[in-house]
Amino acid sequence: TLDSLLLGQITILLLLLQLAGLSFYLQKRTFPAALMFAVMTVIKITPLIVIVPLLAFRDWKQLRAFALALTLLLIGLYIVNGEEPLRQYVGHVVPSMSTGFVSLQNRNLGTALQIAWQRTDQLPALRSINLAGKLLSLAVICYAGWLSRCTPKSDFARKTTVLMLFFLLGCCVAPVAWRHAYVLAAPALAVLVAKAWSGRMNAAEFISLCCFVLLVSGFGFTQWASDTGNPLLLDAAMLGPVAGIALTLALLYGGPRASLPLDEKRDRKST
Repeated sequence: TLDSLLLGQITILLLLLQLAGLSFYLQKRTFPAALMFAVMTVIKITPLIVIVPLLAFRDWKQLRAFALALTLLLIGLYIVNGEEPLRQYVGHVVPSMSTGFVSLQNRNLGTALQIAWQRTDQLPALRSINLAGKLLSLAVICYAGWLSRCTPKSDFARKTTVLMLFFLLGCCVAPVAWRHAYVLAAPALAVLVAKAWSGRMNAAEFISLCCFVLLVSGFGFTQWASDTGNPLLLDAAMLGPVAGIALTLALLYGGPRASLPLDEKRDRKST
């Protein structure tokens, strides 16, 4: 949050939109939720990952509402801004951003692969490793979607938890993910910390959670690794997104068991 404020980053607004969308979705308010997610997407492409769990849920109503809201927003942007800004964004901004940057501050899976292969963060990105990173990121997203298909259709509390986890996953696999981008992981982290505090998290999940939080937020450690250039420290500094991916897949594999306070209330009533 401090990074977003000090650097003037839009992610703090995206967090507000994300929380509003998750709240509307939990309340089964289809179009307001779709509108919040669509506004996020026209600001930054990464939130488009939300369609993966919605496809896994076979939530066609929510997907139709999302497509409608996104279409209306794009038409509005075209009317207000004209064709040239959109063409420049699609033709120049998106391709340049999709290649990523080899920097310890760019904390994603693709950069982790580049540094692991080249043993330094001082060389330009290799095209072959960049392609491998994109393919691996796509495979991770597809596997996470496949794991999410088992979520009960009627259980909106657990489905909302899965959406939170996908926003966290999106931070880890996005081509560009500076530290402030991980603000979008805050809702999932709040739920997971509460889950760990209540003793409902196994050892592997707890270790992944601790590694993710410490390595993603540890600016001092990242700077130390960059200053020394030690390959082992560089690898350790880039384990944050890897730990985030492992954490997400582990939770989806086991099912987001009673991850929301709403689940706990329901479980107590049924007991």
